[in-house]
Amino acid sequence: MIQVKKRANTEMKKTTTGILIGILSVGVILFAVLFFVNSSNLSKSRQDLDIANTQLTQLQQKYDSLQSNALNYQNQLTQDQTTISTLQNKINVLTQPPLVAGQPIENDGQLSRTSVATIPIVLKAFEQVQGQIIGSSSQFPLRVYIQDPSGKTVQDFGLVYQSNFQFTAQTSQQGPLAGTYSIVIANTAGVDFMDIGYKLTYTVYHLQ
Repeated sequence: MIQVKKRANTEMKKTTTGILIGILSVGVILFAVLFFVNSSNLSKSRQDLDIANTQLTQLQQKYDSLQSNALNYQNQLTQDQTTISTLQNKINVLTQPPLVAGQPIENDGQLSRTSVATIPIVLKAFEQVQGQIIGSSSQFPLRVYIQDPSGKTVQDFGLVYQSNFQFTAQTSQQGPLAGTYSIVIANTAGVDFMDIGYKLTYTVYHLQ
């Protein structure tokens, strides 16, 4: 009887061990399958990431190339516009009729802190003005600039104590811009009691 029980226990242990081994075997197989699947997915994900990075790099290179081309085109356009302007000025000089100097004109005055002197000069197409501006102060310069008939500043001489100047009736896309030009002279002292005197001498060169 005892031997039968021992045999039964032995057989049960063997059966239990076999079942456990079977379960472990299945678990190992499942783990291997899952590991293989995950490894495959990870490898594919890495490949997809590499492809995406390559495409991004290519797009960035194309973008940089387009930007460089746009800058080159803009620089070329600026150069062409400068060339056209230079050629237009040369044509204007070559086609400019002869001029005759008029009588020298003098204009002087005193400028307070806020006052501005505006000297109008009527010019026809291609007529010129040559002159000199002298300020009375050796400490504070004058601000001098020239406006065309539309009020646009066509020449700015900046801050001057004494300066010679010359300008010609400007041209536009429609042709020479004739009319009343203005020499503008301003006090830059910024002090109430500091008046600055000026003396303007100029000659207009008229068409014959």
